[in-house]
Amino acid sequence: MSLSDLPPLTLGLAGLTTALIAVRWFSHKYPDIHPVALYHQSSISPVRQPDESAVHRSVVTPFTYPLITGLDIRDGETYRDGDVRDVWTLAKKGDVTVIDASGKTIMQYDELETKLAPLAAALASYSPQSLSKVALYLPNSLANFLLSFACATYGIATVLLPLLSDMSDLSKHLEATQPEIFVYVVGTVDFTKLILPASVSAVVLVPANFTLSSTNSTDKDVTEWTQQLKKSLGTVQVHTFFEMLESTAVPPIVESDKLKFTRMPVFVVSYATSQGNIETRSFHHRHLVSAVAAQMRAIPQHEKLQASDVVVPLDSWHELYNRIMLLTAMASGSHIAICGTSGGGGYDLDLLKRVDPTVIIASVRTVKQICELKSSLFTSFKLMRAYGFQAQGNLSTPIIKSYPHLRIIYTHENQPPSLDKSAAPTSAETSLTSRDLIHVRAMLGARVVYALTHPKIAGALCQTHLLDYRDLGNVRLFGPVLPCLEAMVRDIETLKGGNRQGGLFVRGPAATGPDWIDTGIVGEWGEDGCFREL
Repeated sequence: MSLSDLPPLTLGLAGLTTALIAVRWFSHKYPDIHPVALYHQSSISPVRQPDESAVHRSVVTPFTYPLITGLDIRDGETYRDGDVRDVWTLAKKGDVTVIDASGKTIMQYDELETKLAPLAAALASYSPQSLSKVALYLPNSLANFLLSFACATYGIATVLLPLLSDMSDLSKHLEATQPEIFVYVVGTVDFTKLILPASVSAVVLVPANFTLSSTNSTDKDVTEWTQQLKKSLGTVQVHTFFEMLESTAVPPIVESDKLKFTRMPVFVVSYATSQGNIETRSFHHRHLVSAVAAQMRAIPQHEKLQASDVVVPLDSWHELYNRIMLLTAMASGSHIAICGTSGGGGYDLDLLKRVDPTVIIASVRTVKQICELKSSLFTSFKLMRAYGFQAQGNLSTPIIKSYPHLRIIYTHENQPPSLDKSAAPTSAETSLTSRDLIHVRAMLGARVVYALTHPKIAGALCQTHLLDYRDLGNVRLFGPVLPCLEAMVRDIETLKGGNRQGGLFVRGPAATGPDWIDTGIVGEWGEDGCFREL
């Protein structure tokens, strides 16, 4: 019997079956990561203490290896951990530029570097005593960028003030941190309500639309504000940011300065506790470089930040996690887009389209806003298809086409899990569940790193694996611990550490304590080695 003798229906079905098999065969893709790797995301200690879980580490730093402590900067025949100045050096080697919101290059790093020494000299000259702290009440801007690096380069601590609209709350943060210089944007502070601590000897005004090409004489608003403040603040000196940039003095680095550099913190962070008190935490160079190096090692080599990336921070730099990610982008040689954001969840759609980012650092609220799209039958179909791709271990093309080159989104959790669920009524707006992460990847076609942070830790405690697309339902999955830390849980109330449930404790080079730090975060270790909400 020949093929011509077969019934047409049989031939049609056979052809259709063959075509489906061929399409399936040629369109098949291997998962982005082997599924087995996702079920062993932590290196777990073989023993544990009573009332505790086993100690968990990153698979990058198992128990036979030391935790990551720094950048491994080659110095002759040896390697050293480095400091923030080395981050700037690495950024220059990568031929990095800083670009503005329009996508235009502001200045090369070599040119920006010429501003650092005069800026630090001018800062020091405004304090009658030895300058130790400069408080920044600034959005993400070039002034913020330059000031923080000038301070870090010359052993002056930068106080990262939260951008609060309530002047009484801002007064509490200033009182807790005791800076000598207070820097703010013109028009954002009401000095009739703000109470400056006695430690403040100088106030520095930054114009709202500051650029390096601006001049003091052309900014009438700054001049008027300066004259008013000189009358109302009495003995407190009032200066403009232009005056510091125009300084030509370069502070000499003597032995006492070197000693001060190693002892002084780089950043001082103030935060409100659940009881309403203001606490502070100081972070030194060793904390920051370990956190930066851990971020560079935490994601697969072929996906890490590189010189071709354009990184856009959409979340405020007063959050230390965002500062760590900024330093990580610089150390990786990536281009940095300074977009003037002050946080709070807002973003400029047109700005993102102009800059065309490959990596964004955003708050959870901002990420959810970016993913907003009017629902339709066609969109629902594309979502189901994208979910199916992720179930097979692959990403699909983005549903929202506005950001064609976006490949990684960094975001973090501000409200850690707690036994008291009523204490965080807005957690749905400020957190992402495993199912939410799948939706974000489907909408934007980008991978998501979702981190758990704490004010006593530089950077992240735990963060999701870049290639983990699993759907674990409505649970917050925070992934394995960073390679600069080790973590465990201890008994708390009815939760038992022996069952991998309880309060989270961490220690390591990125932690601001010599021993285990009680984070106050409650959760559990999954069998896959990931920390998650109960």
